[in-house]
Amino acid sequence: MKTASDFLSEANNAVEKIDTEAAIARHGQANVVFIDVRDGKEIDSTGTIQGAQRIPRGFIEFAADESTDFHNKEITKDKEILLVCGAGGMAALAGKTLKEMGYTTVFNVGGFQTWKDAGGPVESFIIEQNSLFVVFSKMIRRGTRQLSNAILLKQIEVMKLLVDGCKKHPAYRAIRPATGNCEPYVKMWDARLELNKLEQ
Repeated sequence: MKTASDFLSEANNAVEKIDTEAAIARHGQANVVFIDVRDGKEIDSTGTIQGAQRIPRGFIEFAADESTDFHNKEITKDKEILLVCGAGGMAALAGKTLKEMGYTTVFNVGGFQTWKDAGGPVESFIIEQNSLFVVFSKMIRRGTRQLSNAILLKQIEVMKLLVDGCKKHPAYRAIRPATGNCEPYVKMWDARLELNKLEQ
């Protein structure tokens, strides 16, 4: 029977650890995608690598699978994938999964704090109590409580938007109507307003 240590050891052997300075040098290159696999609460409290995709470890398979509705279009097999987490363990495990899915150029950046201390570009997030992310989270936390079909369908729609994302305007930062031409953000804002009405 395998232990957590066994799985981690296998992942570390399968996924190359990249030096922090080398990872920073790759930041901003067109063929490189950074992914933060920590949960949203941790990222919200610390920030993340600038421009990184926020994909929790438990969702990486869906975001990386082109055949699913939840595929993140930033993640393609012709790109370099650089993963970051709190200390490097989750990044290694997620990286092993990606390699098993056919992604060949995958690196473990390690922990976010190491990146930040080395001067790597970072970004922070502010979540207000009335944001779409908070509304959506409240609905999910209802657990087994029966919800109407309208709300369930809207949840699915919003989840897809959250996963597809919009790098400039993630749904969890939707605190005011969009003023530009960012169609995904406009849809997220409209969905938030509809969710608010359904909750009343």
